[in-house]
Amino acid sequence: MIGHLFWECNVAKELWTLSDIPLKRTGIIHRSFMDLIWYLPFKQHMDTTLIELVVTITWSAWFNRNKTRLGEARQTLQEILRRARFILHDFQLAHLRPIQLKEAIDGCWVQPVFPWYKVNIDAAVFSQLGIISVGVIIRDHLGSVVATLSKCLPLPLDPLEVEAKAIDEATIFAWDIGIRDVIFESDSLQVCHAMENPMDVPISISTVVSGFCSRLPTFRTFQSSHVRQQGNRPAHTLAAFAKNIDSFLTWMEECPPLLASLVSQDAM
Repeated sequence: MIGHLFWECNVAKELWTLSDIPLKRTGIIHRSFMDLIWYLPFKQHMDTTLIELVVTITWSAWFNRNKTRLGEARQTLQEILRRARFILHDFQLAHLRPIQLKEAIDGCWVQPVFPWYKVNIDAAVFSQLGIISVGVIIRDHLGSVVATLSKCLPLPLDPLEVEAKAIDEATIFAWDIGIRDVIFESDSLQVCHAMENPMDVPISISTVVSGFCSRLPTFRTFQSSHVRQQGNRPAHTLAAFAKNIDSFLTWMEECPPLLASLVSQDAM
């Protein structure tokens, strides 16, 4: 009964497919929900953050089923997933924040664990040109470059505002290329804390912070991380390069030549 409701019926299969969570379902029978919860970390080696999302999606599906039985309107699968992500996000904000930001002792870049992607972000201000720039590099658990962005914007912002705007641009870029399990990493400690505590930020960046924080729950899972400038050199290089372009440049599934040596050093 439990396996059919949460696992085997066509609606459940479609729900888990839409979730994009890497679940191994073929030929596996779970007699109870606890069997599933045991299987995910010990057999499939799933990250705790993803397990929390699985539990929340399962509860949301059960809640929707019970509401429907009582005559209320049935939610679409997309609405169930959206509700689950917002519930989990609200819980984390209330109970798990602030998270201790991790930082390597030697300041080096550290690759994420599967299935996470790490999005490194930096920004620059060119006051004499009247522009700001953003650099974003996305790498997987192997350290391979998935995508990069070098973008120039004609905005008169101060350094803190620019760092916040860089995070905003990075969340849009990561979503657009299909990344769903994300660690956003910046060398701006103040902006990293803003991601974790959006209600406690300077008024100058409150609007931008509110914008990207409202976007974060659309990701399947996300974290923020602080890195020293030494570990953020590829993103810094992309931000500096942007002053030479009119709008923006992206590289997909390749490492830009200007980053080749830096990416190789990070992988050592």
